[in-house]
Amino acid sequence: MLIFRPEQMQSFTDSIRAEFAKKLTGQLQSDYPELFQPLPPQLALCMVSNKIDYAEYRYEIRFQSALTVFLHYCCAIGPSFDLQPEIQAVLDDLTLYPDDIPALLADVVEEEAWEEAEQMARRADWFDSNQPEQLPDQVAARLCWALAELAPRLPSIKLPPDETTLCKFVTTAIQSAAQQHIHDADGIAAFALCLSLLGRDFYQQTTKPWVAAVFHDPDILPALRGPTLAGCVELEWGVRL
Repeated sequence: MLIFRPEQMQSFTDSIRAEFAKKLTGQLQSDYPELFQPLPPQLALCMVSNKIDYAEYRYEIRFQSALTVFLHYCCAIGPSFDLQPEIQAVLDDLTLYPDDIPALLADVVEEEAWEEAEQMARRADWFDSNQPEQLPDQVAARLCWALAELAPRLPSIKLPPDETTLCKFVTTAIQSAAQQHIHDADGIAAFALCLSLLGRDFYQQTTKPWVAAVFHDPDILPALRGPTLAGCVELEWGVRL
């Protein structure tokens, strides 16, 4: 009789989960190119894996078919679609089996709720801002999305040539932003985009009038610098962060 040790069973489980996440990521990349095409493959995989973990932990959804439906909603409606009250009430319905619920959502949730969920959608919600370890991936993804959005208007824009370069750039951006008292994800994403478009030490330049105001106006407290910078960046370039 073949006997598996507990650690071997865990290894098999982890292997199956990893293979599923990889397969699902490939499917989503094909179905939602605008969302995934700007991202390096490993970053896209991490993003999908995080949402799989979230669906399993928060809603006890474990079947691959049900997780696939949940992730498609994340892509088509928004990564936090489940936080819309009516949708969340169905997902939390204890009279239903958790793995049956994703397939039922389209039939039981009103159109107005889907519209509200879509209006609430933020790409940043693919990542959990309460988990600091996800910050580098969040900044990297938001930078890639913003650059891809700007590329048709600014042909000189180039995405980082490889994942290693992107990782180093984001690490530098996070460290430099912290030196300027910017610690929030929105502010760091905006800081990284400014580094990419305006160059190193952009915060010491006067090319853009709002740059001097954000970083040197004493009326803007350091704690407000990140949100203010994010707002200025979105207005300047008409881009979503």
